[in-house]
Amino acid sequence: ITQTYVNGTSGYRIWSDKYCEQWGVSTGAMPETVTLLKPYKDTNGIILITPKSSSTPTVAAGNPFASWISNSQIRVSSSQNNWPAFWKTCGYIA
Repeated sequence: ITQTYVNGTSGYRIWSDKYCEQWGVSTGAMPETVTLLKPYKDTNGIILITPKSSSTPTVAAGNPFASWISNSQIRVSSSQNNWPAFWKTCGYIA
């Protein structure tokens, strides 16, 4: 690991080969655009997302999902508001 940054519930970790992991928590206001702290080379990376709530919502109640907008932004969505989610992205930075 060559660089690590953590600020509350968000942060990133960069490895020597430029592999980068970034994470955070959505606000629950859906859909939400998240601007990443470090832009990736492209949008071929991975997005992982899980509900923040200890009681997992049903699909109808707003199970979260995410997608790439660009190499520096993701969109976190749900069928309902007020379901914050933990998210993590992984990929290579320039």
